[in-house]
Amino acid sequence: MNNHLTGALPAEFFGSAGHELRNPLATVIAQAEMLLDEVHGPLSAPQTAALRSIHEHTRQTCALITSLVDLARLQTESLTLNPCDVSDAAENALSQISKLASSRSIQFSGTLDAGLYAMADKSRLAQMLDELLAAAALMTPSGGQVQFHVTTEAGGILIQAIGNACMPPPQDGAPNSVLQQLNKLRPIGLALLETLVRLHQGQFTVSAATGHASIFTLRLPATSQTSETAIVRKETSPAPASPSRPAQPQADTPLILIADDQTAFVSITCNYLESLGFQVATARDGEEAVRLALSLLPDLIFMDVCMPMLDGLSAIRQIRAAADSKLHTIPIISLSGGTGATDRENCLAAGATSYLGKPFGIREIDRIIQDFIPPAAS
Repeated sequence: MNNHLTGALPAEFFGSAGHELRNPLATVIAQAEMLLDEVHGPLSAPQTAALRSIHEHTRQTCALITSLVDLARLQTESLTLNPCDVSDAAENALSQISKLASSRSIQFSGTLDAGLYAMADKSRLAQMLDELLAAAALMTPSGGQVQFHVTTEAGGILIQAIGNACMPPPQDGAPNSVLQQLNKLRPIGLALLETLVRLHQGQFTVSAATGHASIFTLRLPATSQTSETAIVRKETSPAPASPSRPAQPQADTPLILIADDQTAFVSITCNYLESLGFQVATARDGEEAVRLALSLLPDLIFMDVCMPMLDGLSAIRQIRAAADSKLHTIPIISLSGGTGATDRENCLAAGATSYLGKPFGIREIDRIIQDFIPPAAS
């Protein structure tokens, strides 16, 4: 019988399901950003506040879907471990948690020893630290404090997030009550964290101390930084300012082709690009995308990966193999609702110029236009 119905669902199913779920959410995010940017007219203060809430909660939902897909993939996926600077990763994690912390008036502080390296997958290490801090923030009441420490312990690396107070434990006084509450409040994030820790041959524990203080402890094996894998530390530079809107084209208006079978997403993106003054053509499957690319020679192509008739990767290959040499260099931005490094690698290997994961917002479209349509053409 079909494994999808009778047994454990394979990682491929979760990857496809994640793509399907993110598609409509991408439409919600894009619509919200267009309204917030007042593309369709001015908003009142209450309308702006409501739209910001919709935008933020939709992005949070997308993040949960991504975590769920990640969790499924980790059951069969092998990790490539290299010496990673845990201190740098911890600093980045503190920066990422700042928004959640400020929304609940939680203060984070602590000590991070420099020069501590662990054998880890760099992106997965970041996920572990993000989940650790998110768990500590969740179990600390508003107005509380969380101490975050990264140091060495018996040849390993000790990472701790200690809340000055946590939610009162159940009346039965079970020793693992904090973990039980966390599992109810954040089951996906906790499962992802525990799985990643296990794959990194580490240990994760949760405990409660006097005064209901919550202690989240992560231990990882330490390693040395070898010359072959030396990490060059770059100077920290200020975050770039949000890009300004591309100027509306005058003469020789650039043509942008959007190939995607999601009607709502295509409609929103098309309306937005047309509001900037660009010409837009649309295709609903890979075969139509190839045909329009050959006949129209667009200046930029947005190509979804999962489409009927002919998938996006095959369409990109056909466009790149066309006789007209212009089609060999036209920027093609692959769009995918999948997660993981293999999605990006497959798109680039097929001939895509760049990769954009769904869902994405209007500002990402602005960035793509600025990067791949020369100012002289607009």
